[in-house]
Amino acid sequence: MTSDELDRYFEIALAHFSEKPDEPFNFLSSALTYNPINPTFKDHVLNLLVYRTVNSPSLSEATILQQTAPLVASCIFLDIFRQRYPYRGEQLFYEIEWLLMSNF
Repeated sequence: MTSDELDRYFEIALAHFSEKPDEPFNFLSSALTYNPINPTFKDHVLNLLVYRTVNSPSLSEATILQQTAPLVASCIFLDIFRQRYPYRGEQLFYEIEWLLMSNF
Protein backbone atom coordinates (compact mmCIF):
# COMPACT_ATOMS: atom_id res chain seq x y z
CA MET A 1 0.00 0.00 0.00
CA THR A 2 1.33 3.41 -0.89
CA SER A 3 1.33 6.36 1.45
CA ASP A 4 -1.37 8.01 -0.70
CA GLU A 5 -3.60 4.95 -0.40
CA LEU A 6 -3.00 4.77 3.35
CA ASP A 7 -3.84 8.46 3.64
CA ARG A 8 -7.13 7.86 1.83
CA TYR A 9 -8.09 5.11 4.31
CA PHE A 10 -7.16 7.32 7.27
CA GLU A 11 -9.48 10.00 5.88
CA ILE A 12 -12.29 7.47 5.39
CA ALA A 13 -11.76 6.05 8.89
CA LEU A 14 -11.76 9.54 10.42
CA ALA A 15 -15.00 10.41 8.63
CA HIS A 16 -16.51 7.10 9.75
CA PHE A 17 -15.62 7.61 13.42
CA SER A 18 -16.83 11.22 13.28
CA GLU A 19 -20.28 10.00 12.28
CA LYS A 20 -20.42 6.61 14.04
CA PRO A 21 -17.97 6.56 16.95
CA ASP A 22 -19.38 3.35 18.43
CA GLU A 23 -19.24 1.26 15.23
CA PRO A 24 -16.05 -0.49 14.11
CA PHE A 25 -14.45 0.64 10.88
CA ASN A 26 -14.78 -1.91 8.07
CA PHE A 27 -11.54 -1.69 6.09
CA LEU A 28 -12.61 -4.33 3.55
CA SER A 29 -15.86 -2.55 2.77
CA SER A 30 -13.95 0.68 2.22
CA ALA A 31 -11.40 -1.07 0.02
CA LEU A 32 -14.15 -2.54 -2.17
CA THR A 33 -15.83 0.85 -2.40
CA TYR A 34 -12.72 2.37 -3.97
CA ASN A 35 -11.50 -0.77 -5.80
CA PRO A 36 -14.66 -2.63 -6.79
CA ILE A 37 -14.69 -5.88 -8.71
CA ASN A 38 -15.75 -5.21 -12.27
CA PRO A 39 -19.48 -6.03 -12.49
CA THR A 40 -18.99 -7.61 -15.91
CA PHE A 41 -16.37 -10.06 -14.65
CA LYS A 42 -18.86 -12.90 -14.18
CA ASP A 43 -20.23 -12.26 -17.68
CA HIS A 44 -16.73 -12.58 -19.14
CA VAL A 45 -16.14 -15.84 -17.28
CA LEU A 46 -19.46 -17.19 -18.50
CA ASN A 47 -18.66 -16.15 -22.09
CA LEU A 48 -15.34 -17.96 -21.84
CA LEU A 49 -17.04 -21.13 -20.60
CA VAL A 50 -19.69 -21.00 -23.33
CA TYR A 51 -17.03 -20.45 -25.97
CA ARG A 52 -15.02 -23.41 -24.70
CA THR A 53 -18.13 -25.61 -24.59
CA VAL A 54 -19.18 -24.72 -28.15
CA ASN A 55 -15.69 -25.02 -29.61
CA SER A 56 -14.68 -28.18 -27.74
CA PRO A 57 -17.73 -30.45 -28.06
CA SER A 58 -15.65 -33.55 -27.30
CA LEU A 59 -14.78 -32.26 -23.80
CA SER A 60 -17.13 -32.76 -20.88
CA GLU A 61 -18.33 -29.74 -18.91
CA ALA A 62 -16.35 -30.95 -15.90
CA THR A 63 -13.15 -31.08 -17.98
CA ILE A 64 -13.76 -27.59 -19.33
CA LEU A 65 -14.28 -26.28 -15.79
CA GLN A 66 -11.13 -28.04 -14.54
CA GLN A 67 -9.12 -26.51 -17.37
CA THR A 68 -10.66 -23.04 -17.08
CA ALA A 69 -10.61 -22.59 -13.29
CA PRO A 70 -6.80 -22.13 -13.05
CA LEU A 71 -6.92 -19.55 -15.85
CA VAL A 72 -9.64 -17.52 -14.12
CA ALA A 73 -7.87 -17.86 -10.78
CA SER A 74 -4.67 -16.61 -12.41
CA CYS A 75 -6.48 -13.56 -13.79
CA ILE A 76 -7.88 -12.72 -10.36
CA PHE A 77 -4.48 -13.30 -8.78
CA LEU A 78 -2.78 -11.00 -11.28
CA ASP A 79 -5.34 -8.28 -10.60
CA ILE A 80 -4.80 -8.60 -6.86
CA PHE A 81 -1.03 -8.56 -7.29
CA ARG A 82 -1.20 -5.45 -9.45
CA GLN A 83 -3.32 -3.69 -6.85
CA ARG A 84 -0.86 -4.78 -4.14
CA TYR A 85 -3.40 -6.43 -1.85
CA PRO A 86 -1.68 -7.87 1.21
CA TYR A 87 -2.40 -11.57 0.61
CA ARG A 88 0.01 -14.47 0.28
CA GLY A 89 0.00 -15.16 -3.43
CA GLU A 90 0.25 -18.94 -3.68
CA GLN A 91 -2.31 -19.57 -0.94
CA LEU A 92 -4.73 -17.10 -2.52
CA PHE A 93 -4.35 -18.72 -5.95
CA TYR A 94 -5.41 -22.12 -4.60
CA GLU A 95 -8.27 -20.61 -2.57
CA ILE A 96 -9.65 -18.84 -5.64
CA GLU A 97 -9.24 -21.94 -7.79
CA TRP A 98 -11.09 -24.01 -5.17
CA LEU A 99 -13.83 -21.39 -4.95
CA LEU A 100 -14.32 -21.41 -8.72
CA MET A 101 -14.33 -25.20 -8.92
CA SER A 102 -16.85 -25.53 -6.09
CA ASN A 103 -19.29 -22.98 -7.51
CA PHE A 104 -19.47 -24.07 -11.14
